[in-house]
Amino acid sequence: NSRLKFRPGTDKTETEKKGMKPPPERTTINEVLLFILQHVCRKLVFINTFYRVIYYMSMIFLVSVVVDFIPAPKISAARKENFFNQYFVKVGWGWTLLILLPFVSITSFVYCCGKRGKIMQHVVRLVIATGFWLFWTNIFNYVETIYGRCTVRDEKLQIKSACLGRGFFWQSVDISGHCFLLIYSTLVMIEEARVINCWEGITDYIRDEEYARSSDENIGYRVNPLKTLDDIEFNILKNAFPQMTPYVRSLFIFLTLLIIIWEFMLLGTVFYYHSMLEKFLAGLTAVSTWYFTYYIWFPYTNLPCLPGDGCFRYIDVKPKEPVMKKRQTLTKPQVGPTFMGMPLRRPQEERVQPETNHI
Repeated sequence: NSRLKFRPGTDKTETEKKGMKPPPERTTINEVLLFILQHVCRKLVFINTFYRVIYYMSMIFLVSVVVDFIPAPKISAARKENFFNQYFVKVGWGWTLLILLPFVSITSFVYCCGKRGKIMQHVVRLVIATGFWLFWTNIFNYVETIYGRCTVRDEKLQIKSACLGRGFFWQSVDISGHCFLLIYSTLVMIEEARVINCWEGITDYIRDEEYARSSDENIGYRVNPLKTLDDIEFNILKNAFPQMTPYVRSLFIFLTLLIIIWEFMLLGTVFYYHSMLEKFLAGLTAVSTWYFTYYIWFPYTNLPCLPGDGCFRYIDVKPKEPVMKKRQTLTKPQVGPTFMGMPLRRPQEERVQPETNHI
């Protein structure tokens, strides 16, 4: 009878086989070249900010002192009508926002998982930076207007517009707005660009988290920062990251080019325009404003939040071993010598026998 035939394996319960984690995708030659270019850009942008600030202030002071005694040779970059001065520096903050606004919006859309409220918190930082730029440039113009005088001693010409309108020269403390703009814009772009660090690692986090959610891996022992996301947030991240990453890379490259142009124009400003005091005050104002906003205001108030703060933390995520609590025993600890966890003496033997007086 076929029903009585022995069928091996029918009585055994088959165990579920877990698959291995999917390996990373193969990298093409174009991607390798792009990674090399990004690496060079990172090296140029993320020089130690403290050293960069020291370089800016030292250059302003030392170069200005030297050119006061030894005039720099006149070159095409020294003319106010040169291409970079006309089409970049004079509208410098516009170029800064043209790159930073889409960069901040796209990157925050990814690590905030499309949540508009959190995205707007990151955009607010640019609004604050724009407000400080407008505030200080107006202060510089106010100081120049109030504390200046015309070269002609005429009461009617002691107003800046009237003096310049008659073709005379207005003598005043002209704090360098260009110097302030170039330094402040560069420092703000560097701070906002820090979100590009560890950006490529999000790919590995998404791949590992997708595998973990499809398997029965215990969430308590995972070190993946994406484990706290719900399914909707994770799906938005999984779809948005590969779509937005090419734009993020391109904007970061343009941001690096703009920083190079800004530092080149700063060198020209230091060599050929304004006095040492005017440039030094502008640089000091730019550095102080940058430090106050990104290292005092934003970190301590979290209003608005810092770059990279979103639904998960991917920058400098160090995996930690899961903390295992020691199993607490219900029995009281044994007192006295033990062997392999067992006492060598019985509790009755450890009691001190009372001494008896022998008669």
